[in-house]
Amino acid sequence: SGAKMLAQTALAKGVDVGPFAYEMPEGCQPAFAIDDDAGVDDEGLPRLAWPTLLLYGESMQKDVLSSVPETAVISDLLDEVFAAPPDWDDACVYLRERVEVYYET
Repeated sequence: SGAKMLAQTALAKGVDVGPFAYEMPEGCQPAFAIDDDAGVDDEGLPRLAWPTLLLYGESMQKDVLSSVPETAVISDLLDEVFAAPPDWDDACVYLRERVEVYYET
């Protein structure tokens, strides 16, 4: 089954999956999953996709990327997310060239 393959893949890759570290917005259903479009890695294991939460502390806003491929490059994600200024950023504080990224795994 898909769930069994996901669990086996996560175990083989040394991934420890637990509860979300942050509360997800209402109605959001992010999923840790196998990325069917990405093929396999060097060990022949399916590639994974991760739910990703972007938090903007000064404005108390957030973006949820429900499925980010494990091969994604953060700068490419930011280019996509900040292709246009966010609707909630009237002062244009959050521009691509100004954003700093800190991450938790």
